[in-house]
Amino acid sequence: MSFTSTQQIKYGSLISYITILFSILAGLIYTPWMIDTIGKEDYGLYTLVVSVIGFFLMDFGLSTTISRFVAKYNVKGDQKSIGNLLGVAYKLYLLFDLLLCISLIVFYFCSPYIYKELTPIELDRFRIAYVIASVFSVISFPCLALNGLMIANEKFIQLKLCDLFHKIGVVVLMVLALLFGGGLYSLVVVNALIGVAVILIKFWTISRTTEIDVNWSSKDRGILKNICEYSSWVSIISICQRSIFNIMPTIIGVFLGSVEIAVFGVAMILEAYVYNFTNAIGGLFLPRVTRLVSRGCEGELLTLMIRVGRIQLIVISLVLIIFFTVGSDFITLWLGEDFKSVYICTLILIIPSILQAPQEIANTMIMTTNRVKSQAYVFIVMALVNICLSFILIELYGIIGVAISICVSYFLRTTLMSMIYKSALKIDMYTFFRGCYSSIIPSVIVVFFIGAMIRIFWDSVGWGDLVLKAGVIATVYGVIIYLFSLNGYEKDIIRGKLIKF
Repeated sequence: MSFTSTQQIKYGSLISYITILFSILAGLIYTPWMIDTIGKEDYGLYTLVVSVIGFFLMDFGLSTTISRFVAKYNVKGDQKSIGNLLGVAYKLYLLFDLLLCISLIVFYFCSPYIYKELTPIELDRFRIAYVIASVFSVISFPCLALNGLMIANEKFIQLKLCDLFHKIGVVVLMVLALLFGGGLYSLVVVNALIGVAVILIKFWTISRTTEIDVNWSSKDRGILKNICEYSSWVSIISICQRSIFNIMPTIIGVFLGSVEIAVFGVAMILEAYVYNFTNAIGGLFLPRVTRLVSRGCEGELLTLMIRVGRIQLIVISLVLIIFFTVGSDFITLWLGEDFKSVYICTLILIIPSILQAPQEIANTMIMTTNRVKSQAYVFIVMALVNICLSFILIELYGIIGVAISICVSYFLRTTLMSMIYKSALKIDMYTFFRGCYSSIIPSVIVVFFIGAMIRIFWDSVGWGDLVLKAGVIATVYGVIIYLFSLNGYEKDIIRGKLIKF
């Protein structure tokens, strides 16, 4: 069955939200049980392994580069250039895979000198789990290009189904592994096995649904130059992004210990849920933005940016208000008193999303117009500020200080990027902010104060009260947003969907 571009975006978005909701619901039940089963120390080691591998496992911007250029060539119908591009790109992947292998080996031997706060037993367990994850990473690294190919060819439904399968598969197999006596090592092995299965599914999807033919003999220096120029700046952005979350568990491990890593690891998971939920539709617009940019439709781009930005602002505002209202009780009921600091850490981490999430279309335009150099400079500033602040604040406030450093660096990044959107992309940011925020923020402030009153005067005693409070806030928010914030176009869509339903 073939789907139109609009259908791919619509159903891809729906599957994204289903995947995120499954992750959240599974996490509510599975994460505290897993921590209780393997212990906070082993969960901290697992978080550390994932963060370290995540820092090294980057494709130097090749996946993003492939996505951008394949989308561009698809607009022109130039299949030959796509084949030449992939032939050069895959050779670069193999070279970077060799560098990845060397880097992982060097880090293995350096780990005892880095993680001095870990006990000898914890260090041994970390190194074994690290080796298992490293082997899978080296094997799977060249397959990172598959995501870029699926995005460029608008295979959003298939891509998001793969993500859903990955989430379900990991949870199911991890539960089975722990029930049969598995521990830290089983968690790493399960992730590797499901990862291999997803790679095979993506490869099969691309081979069956596209006409891509990789030209392995391609030695096109022009394409190589384009890839290197674009991907070098994207790789800098990737490194800077990894300085936010992937390096934080290492810093915490140096100054604090495995228990604190576990606490911050939960906050990272919750922040990732929020990020994925609010940005589920952002990355699906790359091919459409590419077409609009190629036709010079600046007015349509601004309209699209406002339309999508309003949706993302409404969603992130609801998530923030609900978490502010019931988050503390939720953490206590979910994980216990030992994890109470997760609430304030998570709240600090997700606050910047209220500015960042609505601007995702502009971020996509940065990619399609090849302005990633300017973006890279901003991310360098963000990374340096974050690392410097984290070393200062972790001594003063512990893991909460780490969360504050990330929050400050995120706000700085969003502010600087807004300036670039205005100067480099010629986006009328005043019109964007007025169209996106002016009618929504007053309603958000009103519901925020209602949530604060509920938090103060309505004590929770169990899951039932918590769900009821969240439901009340969501209902009040929905009514106020509908009556006072939505424009006629948005109300017509909602009424049309309700009538159709």
